[in-house]
Amino acid sequence: MNNANWTKYFIPPFHNDAICVDTIWDSTGNRTTNSKSEAAFNGSADAHFQAIAAAMNAVLNGTALPPKMSFGHPVYEGSQLDSVVKFKADGQEIELDVRGWGFLTGRKRLNPYDAAAIQDEYGKFIVECIKSINSDE
Repeated sequence: MNNANWTKYFIPPFHNDAICVDTIWDSTGNRTTNSKSEAAFNGSADAHFQAIAAAMNAVLNGTALPPKMSFGHPVYEGSQLDSVVKFKADGQEIELDVRGWGFLTGRKRLNPYDAAAIQDEYGKFIVECIKSINSDE
């Protein structure tokens, strides 16, 4: 790929909403990540999980974290089959599924290798954002 620049495809600022608290959207309405946590899938996403999702948006947008919210130990695991960012948020294990495959290979008409490169770059960006707010990373 000439330029695997994720910012051409996932446009900040990022946000979530009251309906899909486990999903992070970009400014154009593209789904960029969603949680792979049990709470998100079984409908029991509580106020703490919603706070984590809101804090994750703050991390990605470069704004301040809520008081007492800590993120740590980020790892990116990417492949063409599954791209996941794993980290801890206030001690809770979180997995974010890096999304956009259909958008990248469908509407944007990228081949699978280029789409995977963009997802990898975006996943690594998330890890770097988390590392940048933690002095112990």
